[in-house]
Amino acid sequence: MGLEAALTIFLCTILVYSSIAKLVSYHDFEKTVQQLNFPSFTAWGVIVFELLIAALLVIDSTHYAGAVGSLLLFGSFYFVAGKALWDKKKITCNCFGKTTEEQLGWGTMIRNTPFFGASLLCIWLHSPASMSGTAAIEWISIAGFTIGLINVYTLWNNRSLLS
Repeated sequence: MGLEAALTIFLCTILVYSSIAKLVSYHDFEKTVQQLNFPSFTAWGVIVFELLIAALLVIDSTHYAGAVGSLLLFGSFYFVAGKALWDKKKITCNCFGKTTEEQLGWGTMIRNTPFFGASLLCIWLHSPASMSGTAAIEWISIAGFTIGLINVYTLWNNRSLLS
């Protein structure tokens, strides 16, 4: 398996995980969207767009469009975090639903950077390699690794609750 396939699985896992987390804590995510002065329906738009991009990344014929879509999505997250900083608003980031309750700001931008970079690399490395030819064990391994990273990050952020 090549780097592009690994990055694609990583991005798909992040997008599906975050959209499910946003759905589980939808009212909190909707509140975040409203505090940023975006219409409420934007919350559904983000969730649907994340799932759509994940699907586009998996399908061989739409992989490139999915990579561009993910780059635009993660770029928009930079914009939103920057907007919160610029407006000096204390808004809870619901990037991963209630699993990570942090303020929108520099931390959001730093956390977003690997996702933006992975999207950029998928575009740069774009090849006719088939995602459907990737073995199930590779999908499971990388998805499990990605979820593990999210969980370690969540535990680290919430370590004060553990003591």
